[in-house]
Amino acid sequence: MTEKQPNIAHGGHRKGLAGKIVIALLIIAAIATIGAKQALDNNNAGHAHGPDCTTDHDDHDNHAKDSKMAPANADHADHDDHAKADSAHAEDDDDHADHAEDAEDAHAGHDHGPGSGDASGGLTLSAAERRHAGIELAVAAGGDIAQEKLLRGQIVLNRERQAQITTPVAGVIAQMLVSEGDHVAAGQLLALLRSSELADMRLDYLSKLQQATLADRHAQRAELVQRNTQRLVTYLAEKPALAALADFSADDLGERLAQLVDAYSELEQLRLNAEREERLRQKAIGSEEDLLNAQTAYAKASAHYRALRDSAVYEERLAWESARADAQEKRFAANCAALRLRVAGENDEALSALAAMVDNAEALPPEADLARCEVRAAFAGTILSRSSTTGERVGADSALFTLADTSSVWVELLVYAQDLDGIAVGQNITICSVHRDDETRAPIRMISAVLDPATRAATVRAELTDTAGHWRPGAAVEARLRTNNTTYPVVVPRNAIQSIDGESVVFVPAGDAFTAQPVQLGPGDSERVAIASGLNAGTTYVAAGAYTLKAKLVTSALDPHAGHGH
Repeated sequence: MTEKQPNIAHGGHRKGLAGKIVIALLIIAAIATIGAKQALDNNNAGHAHGPDCTTDHDDHDNHAKDSKMAPANADHADHDDHAKADSAHAEDDDDHADHAEDAEDAHAGHDHGPGSGDASGGLTLSAAERRHAGIELAVAAGGDIAQEKLLRGQIVLNRERQAQITTPVAGVIAQMLVSEGDHVAAGQLLALLRSSELADMRLDYLSKLQQATLADRHAQRAELVQRNTQRLVTYLAEKPALAALADFSADDLGERLAQLVDAYSELEQLRLNAEREERLRQKAIGSEEDLLNAQTAYAKASAHYRALRDSAVYEERLAWESARADAQEKRFAANCAALRLRVAGENDEALSALAAMVDNAEALPPEADLARCEVRAAFAGTILSRSSTTGERVGADSALFTLADTSSVWVELLVYAQDLDGIAVGQNITICSVHRDDETRAPIRMISAVLDPATRAATVRAELTDTAGHWRPGAAVEARLRTNNTTYPVVVPRNAIQSIDGESVVFVPAGDAFTAQPVQLGPGDSERVAIASGLNAGTTYVAAGAYTLKAKLVTSALDPHAGHGH
């Protein structure tokens, strides 16, 4: 028993030593595998091996881990097999490393051509590519940035171009000629009514107009008689011979002509008789009594003539003035009747047609036409609503339609008190649609003098011409209002700024290449932006065509080997 124990111990010692050697070999193989993989990755940075390469490396790592977990008393044959396998994997890794070095050398020799990215992220463009991309260079310089206020509001109807179309008189709707949403022209016929009230007003106007016409004619004749009477009296005052009275002509004198001529003739005969008796008495042929009788008769005739003359002048003037007053009264009544018709919607053309019927009673229109009432559009616009139907009886001033001219709308913005500084009537603002990429400019027409008690904000109203119908009432809008300008050391157009991987950059030329240079942005407006850092004044940069450079740079980064065969 004593002699066998050393042998057992010796055998166990030898087995333990062999196990330790195997474990050490496995550790060395695993370290070599990891080192080969790291070398391959470093040599082939950015070079794709394909799925088979990745699978092989994962198998090496997993095998190494499995080898570490193998039991210490594993069979020696198994240990040898593992060692051989690890050695084979190590050789494969060396082959991969050699392939990576060859691929890198081969790739380094390729010519990428114009528009390709260089190692620093720049782009090289030919002259033709630069022209095609619209590249324009500029020198960075200072400039002003307009301070802008962003206001919110909505499009509303222009209440100065909105109206309720009502019935001028009571009646029955005979026909509705338009519907909601219809566009109508100014003066267009919208509806027809039958109105007995309107028929009565028209007949009353015709009656009063006829009376006024007759009164005018009577006044005209009275004026003519008065003028002719005055002419006759003036002519007789010149004491014409009786034979010359036949030469006096007058358009209209009536009974006054005969009365005055008879009185004047009698007066002249008595004057001649008195003169004859005077001559006979002087010759002692006639008697004193005959002379006295002749003189007395002449005096009576002279008094009668003067009384008749003065009475004719007075009465004819009074008759003319009375006729004129009557004509004025009846004309006033006719004008009042015409005014009532105008209030009821009659225009000058319709009134002229009625006036033409005065002298022709047979030309009176039928009852249906006398009761016809037309409702027309006061201005061009869109029918927003219709509140009545055909056959409905309506009273005077009943609303039939709501008409609005949507070619001119208001933009109402809410502005808080602290933002009112710098806002003035007449100032132009930029209106931006919330729901689409559209904007326009409009002048401010009104700034409310008081704040709304609910919102504590003032209403700023701009007037917008919208003949195309893009700005519908009720739509939400935003408005940019420029106030004061601030000067900054470096200001560039907004189109010069591009975003790459969430970072703002500008492109600067470097020989034939262009490099994306990161910048920090400062304040800006709708057109330009200030550069806080990253671009100094006097530096040349790409002012136009920057987006094309960005697109080429991004494409080059996504596919660095585009166009090369590996």
